[in-house]
Amino acid sequence: EGAELQKKALDQQQEDRISKFDRQVEAEAEQEVEKLRKELSRSVQKDLEEMKKIIIAFAEKIDIINMNNIPMEHTIKLMKNRDQLQQKIVDFIKNADLYMDNYEYVDMDQIKLRAEDEGEKPDEKVLELPETIMDQIRLASTYKGVPVPSMLFDSTGTKKIAALAGYVIEGLEQGRILVIDELDSSIHFKLTRAIVAMFNNELNVNAQMIFTVH
Repeated sequence: EGAELQKKALDQQQEDRISKFDRQVEAEAEQEVEKLRKELSRSVQKDLEEMKKIIIAFAEKIDIINMNNIPMEHTIKLMKNRDQLQQKIVDFIKNADLYMDNYEYVDMDQIKLRAEDEGEKPDEKVLELPETIMDQIRLASTYKGVPVPSMLFDSTGTKKIAALAGYVIEGLEQGRILVIDELDSSIHFKLTRAIVAMFNNELNVNAQMIFTVH
């Protein structure tokens, strides 16, 4: 009987050790699972952050343009800086208008508002105009040596080309993506073809243009 009790005690101890070992293995397994879950979560979070950066960087390279409502501010901003980019914008606009001698951002005293009034100065009230309007007035097209405000004297097509110029030239120089709605709106079909050709040639390796026509 004593031997049987001793055997039962040993069996119980063995079961306790097995049970303790099982609980320990289970706890360690749970810890490993939790550790793996956290590592996976960090990895997924890191991947999501990287994807977010890539998407934002891609989106920042896209310019969406409606040819019936192109903001002139972008071209004005680039025209204020006298650099190689500005000269390319000027050349682009001049090539679109055979009668234009030059296109530039000038001081107000260089602009002739009325060809018939040589000695008449612009009204001082012009200084009260919003800065955005003043900037547009200072975009001058020169014809036969006389600079005049582009927004007042140029055709709709020329003004659209001027507004588009900043996006096209900067897009080509910086490898941006232009999305243009109704590219041919108020623009001669030869100009439309010329703009497409600027993107569709072997010298352009990064810039893209996606457009619709009417």
